[in-house]
Order: sequence, then C-alpha cells, then structure tokens
Amino acid sequence: MVSSNASVLTRRIASLVWPVVVILVAWELVVAVNGYTDLLLPRPGVVAMEILLHLDKYAGPTLTTIALAVPGALLGLALGSGLAILVWYSSVLDGLITPTTNVLQAIPVVAMLPVIGRLVGYNEITIIVVVMLLSFFPTFVLVLGRLRQPNGSTEDVFRVFGADRRTTLVRLLLPQAVPGLMAAIRMTAPFSIGAVILAQYLLAIGGLGQLITDSVVRSDTVAVWAIACITTFVAILVFALTKMLEDRVSTRFL
Repeated sequence: MVSSNASVLTRRIASLVWPVVVILVAWELVVAVNGYTDLLLPRPGVVAMEILLHLDKYAGPTLTTIALAVPGALLGLALGSGLAILVWYSSVLDGLITPTTNVLQAIPVVAMLPVIGRLVGYNEITIIVVVMLLSFFPTFVLVLGRLRQPNGSTEDVFRVFGADRRTTLVRLLLPQAVPGLMAAIRMTAPFSIGAVILAQYLLAIGGLGQLITDSVVRSDTVAVWAIACITTFVAILVFALTKMLEDRVSTRFL
C-alpha cells in the first residue's frame, strides 16, 4: 500500500516537473541560439539568481497579490453560487439574471476598472470587486448546471414523499452541486491571481502589478521575467492545491 502511494506521488511529481524542464531547456536554447542579451531575454539562470538574491523584494508584493485574490475569489464563488440558486428557483429571475451575467462576462477588465474605480475609489477594494466580477461567472455556470441535472431516481423519491422545492434544494440539489463548486474553485483560483496582477498593473496599486510597472520604467527586464516566473509558479501551485481539494471533496458527493 505504501509503495503504491509512493509510486502515485512520484508520477504526479514527474508529470509536473517534466514540462518545467522542457520549458527551461527551450528557453536556454532560444537565448543561446539568438544571442539575446539580458535586456531582451535573460537566461533562466540569471532570472533564478535574481529571485534568490532578492527574495525580500518579491515576497511582499507576492503576498499582497495573494491577499487580494483570496477575498475576490471567495466573493465571486459566493455570488456565482447565490445567483445560480436564484435562477434555478425562479424562471422570472432566470430571465433577468442570465442575460446580465452574459453581458458582464463580455466586458473587458480595462473597461470595468474606470467604472468601478469611480464607484468605490481607486484602491484595493476596486481590485477585489474586479476579481469577484471576473470569477463569479464560472461558478454560476458550473453550479447551475449541477442544480439542473439532479439524480433522476433520487429526485423521484423526494417527489413521492412530498418534498417541497426548498427541501429538495437543501437536501438533494445543493450536495449534488458541490462537485461543480469545487471545479469552479479549481478554475477561478489561479485565474484570480492573474486578474489581481492585471488590475494592480493598470491602477498602479501595490503588489506584483506595481512591481512590474516599476521594473518596466527602469528597463529592468530581468525583474520583469522574475515576476513572470513567480506568477506562473504561484498559479500552478494554486491550481495543484485546488485540484487536490477537488479530488478529495468531489468523490464524497458523486
């Protein structure tokens, strides 16, 4: 049993490591073949040394970015789940909410920021609201899809015993919607990191986004690539953790 678990863990680690190795080798080859300088495309080793030698420079902005992504993503999950329940419960609300969510999803972030900034101010709250509006739609779609596809035989049992819509929702549909919610968490969590960085970059409000702006102004290409690598690592780590959470939780509700 132990050896089996160890082999599974080894395969998972290998599946995550080999793409990184391929990318790093390809990156090194592109720099070497084309003779790029650090001003255009630094070598992977140069970027790695930049991160290791200046951890304090990147740690604070990274934590700031994550601290803004978490509440934004959580609010998006709550908003998406709540709207999905309302749409399932009322056909009238379905006609009002569904088109509105489709419109909001089609609006670019650049167009959202000035409007939200005028309403709540150009501060961290604006970034959280932007992340919420960008992350609620996957939750809305996935949770609503699970609510509208209940287990047929189980739903018949509820009807036979005279369960009303509220009881059916609470006892049957919401538990069955948990896998959809977990899939939404897996999808929105890494996306929220990028959304925060984009908003910080456009608004110049702290975090990795502000650090990108400062590095571009100084023509510090190595720092820009270091931020890109850190962002990629954080997003992959968040995805892996949420995928593990999804696998553990969803199996209990399938």
